[in-house]
Amino acid sequence: MDIQIFVGVDCDEQQLTLGLIGSQGILRSLSRTTSPLPDHLGTFGQRLNGMIRGLRGETNLRMKNFRGIGIGVPGRYVSDVRNELPRQLKPLLDFRVQVEDREALAVKGSAWLKDVADMLDPRIDREQWDLSVVYGAAKLAIDRRGTSEAVVEP
Repeated sequence: MDIQIFVGVDCDEQQLTLGLIGSQGILRSLSRTTSPLPDHLGTFGQRLNGMIRGLRGETNLRMKNFRGIGIGVPGRYVSDVRNELPRQLKPLLDFRVQVEDREALAVKGSAWLKDVADMLDPRIDREQWDLSVVYGAAKLAIDRRGTSEAVVEP
C-alpha cells in the first residue's frame, strides 16, 4: 500500500510548527522552531525543507510518499507567503503547496482533530502542542491535491 503523507504547517510571528500527517489523520512526526515571520521570509522555504527532510529521516519515510504541504500563516502575511514560498520551495520539494489564513485553517483542523483524536500519540501533550492549524493545513493540502490551483508555480 502506498503511504500518503501531507505536511501541515502552522506559522505565526513567534513559532513555526510542522507535522507529518497521513491522509487518514495519523500524526507521524512533529517539529517546532522559531518563526521566519516577518523578518526572515527569504529563508522560509529552506527552513521548511530542512524540517521536512529531518522528520522524514527520523520516520523512515521516502520523499515519494509526500503529496502536498499546507501552510497556515496570519492573514496579513498570506499574500506575501503565497507569492514567495512556491518560488522558494519548487527547487527543493517536488510536491504541491497551499497557503491559507491560519484562523480559517484552525476551524477545519479542530473539526478533523475530533475525528482522529484516538490516532494521536498519547505522549503528545495536547495543551503544549496546539495542532488545530497543523491539521487544518494538512487537510487543505489533502482536499486540494487534485486541483490545478494546488500546483507550485515558479
